[in-house]
Amino acid sequence: MRNRTKRLVQGAAIVGTLLASGSAALAETKVVYGSFMPEPHLVHKAGLEPLFKEVEAATNGSLTFELFVGGALGGAKASLSNVRDRVTDSALIMNVYVKSDLPASSSLTELAVLGTDAMAIAGASNEMQLLACEQCEKELARNKVKALAYYSTATYNLMCTKPVSTLEDIKGLKIRAAGAFGALASELGGTPVSISAGEMYEALQRGQADCTLGAAAHLKSYNLQDVIKSVVDLPLGTFHGVLAFPINAGTWRDMTKDEQRALIKAMPGLVSRLVVGYEDESAEALANAKSNNVSVLKPGPDLVAKVAAHRKGEYDRVLAYAKDAGVEDAEQMVDRFIKLVDKWEKLVIGFDREPAKFEEALWEHVYSKLDVMN
Repeated sequence: MRNRTKRLVQGAAIVGTLLASGSAALAETKVVYGSFMPEPHLVHKAGLEPLFKEVEAATNGSLTFELFVGGALGGAKASLSNVRDRVTDSALIMNVYVKSDLPASSSLTELAVLGTDAMAIAGASNEMQLLACEQCEKELARNKVKALAYYSTATYNLMCTKPVSTLEDIKGLKIRAAGAFGALASELGGTPVSISAGEMYEALQRGQADCTLGAAAHLKSYNLQDVIKSVVDLPLGTFHGVLAFPINAGTWRDMTKDEQRALIKAMPGLVSRLVVGYEDESAEALANAKSNNVSVLKPGPDLVAKVAAHRKGEYDRVLAYAKDAGVEDAEQMVDRFIKLVDKWEKLVIGFDREPAKFEEALWEHVYSKLDVMN
């Protein structure tokens, strides 16, 4: 009978207890997942909770899950180290908060302007980072982490606590943004401020930020509709650097092949639900904006022109960023990702953005090729 690791949780503290199992009842592994997102966020409701039920059923209960939300086990910046140190078995990891640990992965995320279709960019991100980016795998392995699923948000918009639609309106405003979107905020004349998603509402409420660059879904999932007064109707790219399901390398090795396969088989559904959920929630938030006293404003011509000019310079900026971060063969890596985005854009058009077909494509092009014991 195998020895398995359980975690007993009281409050926010976790005590790892090694049990030498002597009965079938102990042949269970509880996977502890830490998220800094608020409890009602779609990452939990549309993504993780259905995933947990699916895998528990597929493994006849040998794999179970416990989800801690709202940063109960650590905020966004602690997620990677928490999984590395096995404080949690899994967590929501955003590479933008741990750039020095994940330079190759964060370089790919810097290509935010490629994100005109969340479904396509999510497919490309998973194929790239799970199969075609050796540096991405190695930098995670140094942190004792194995990646299983990335997702992309819906396209980002500029959302502010007052009416904003032109460059003159933006000048001097404090804009919550990071990575590629921080560079965009500066280009538009704003001042980027680094504030985690969990701290976003309070920062906007207290005036620590005047605007945020994010998906319109945030109006609902973070209750920003209470503080945001305007949304500029101009897509600015996607954030596709969210590792939705990493797993501690030791936890992964402790699993049976059947348990590993059950997790892998469930990943296309997780990615699809998150992407579609973000897009649906963003569309709903924009449709309901007026009733929540949020104005959806047409961008001024000067703003449209500035964003277009910014896009043209992003390839060179990202290439320089990757080289400065120490990424080897940066140009080859970036070009490979761009080709994969083009591939997935064509795939998505071919299956008319149908979620079930997206899952099938993810399985065919990505997940069927993963090594269960790797």
